[in-house]
Amino acid sequence: MGQNFQQRTNGSNGRYTACHSPCRAEQRDRDAAVGVGTSTLKETAAECVKHAIGLGYRLVDAAQGYDNEAEVWYGIKESGIGRSEVFIISKVSPDAVRSGKVRESLDRTIEAFGGTYVDLMLIHWSVARKVKERWRIMEKYVDVGKIRAIGVSNFNPHHVDELLAYARIKPVVNQIKIHPYMEHQEVVGNTFAKGIQVQ
Repeated sequence: MGQNFQQRTNGSNGRYTACHSPCRAEQRDRDAAVGVGTSTLKETAAECVKHAIGLGYRLVDAAQGYDNEAEVWYGIKESGIGRSEVFIISKVSPDAVRSGKVRESLDRTIEAFGGTYVDLMLIHWSVARKVKERWRIMEKYVDVGKIRAIGVSNFNPHHVDELLAYARIKPVVNQIKIHPYMEHQEVVGNTFAKGIQVQ
């Protein structure tokens, strides 16, 4: 499911790879290497997302912790493009993982984005001894089509290894902060070695 990511290397050393949209056979062929992030957008989220889509962006990255999913969805709707034309990423908040309210939080996110599905859902941060049961819930949402693919964000190598020991559905991506001054070579190397993309 959704693991045939396309890749582009960024730089001659080949260490940095942009994560493209996971393309399933039944999805249209898309090439969304660059997306718009919304972590700092609150009341301007709808306007900014609409503008970004107008400029050609087709990947929108949101999160429960940003408290703007409804605004992001409004911007997508106002852009005039169809739901299938935009790739939506969101993230389960650490609070939901800690409290065991992942199912409720997933339902809220799906509802916020039109009530149909989310393309890629991530666990935002690893929470010690809390991920396994929560991952199982996310796998069930993939099974019924409410989430198209699942992954993680800000996971260190040992977090990824622990997850892979019990995951029925492998995470397709580990989303981390990375740039030339913050290489995270160990995280990147371990993630790629496990067959998971870095975003």
